Amino acid sequence: MSTDQAIQEDFRPGLPDRLNVRVGTEARFPLPSRAGAGYQWQVNYVAGEPDAATLAIETGPAPEQGAVPQNLPVPMQLVVTGLREGTARWRLRLVRPWMPESPLVDQELQVLVK
Repeated sequence: MSTDQAIQEDFRPGLPDRLNVRVGTEARFPLPSRAGAGYQWQVNYVAGEPDAATLAIETGPAPEQGAVPQNLPVPMQLVVTGLREGTARWRLRLVRPWMPESPLVDQELQVLVK
């Protein structure tokens, strides 16, 4: 395994390739953060029924003002919300905006809403 492959394995978010969600509910998954190295999460619709679900990246709270500084990443998570019955595929990428051709993570997620 190359160094690049090992780094990519370390940052895979552990998401399933397929996710079942009920209408009106949400599922949350922690995401690794590499913002300090310039990486950002992107979520893009690929195919299917885009209005069946929403996918959003949420950033956790910043440290309280006056807190002792720590070199820890801000917690991030993917939030999948079922809106109506249907199926859609989405792509999640952890990329540097100036290097979109070299994502650290590139994964498709099929969302089935019932």
